[in-house]
Amino acid sequence: HRSDIPKWLKDDIKHNLQNKLHRCAGPEDLVTAERIWNNCKDMGDISGAFKEQMWIFMGELKEFFNAG
Repeated sequence: HRSDIPKWLKDDIKHNLQNKLHRCAGPEDLVTAERIWNNCKDMGDISGAFKEQMWIFMGELKEFFNAG
């Protein structure tokens, strides 16, 4: 559980990405991850460590879905 991101972002990830990935991952999850990334990448209150891990995760999703 990360303490370096705001609650709204944790909730967005949990409800719109994490829970879905646990049940049945699909290419639409890459769209969701990209939306989350675009919402937080330029925000100063989001830690650099989180942004780095989110970028890596998105790359892994792209690779998984052969979208890279």
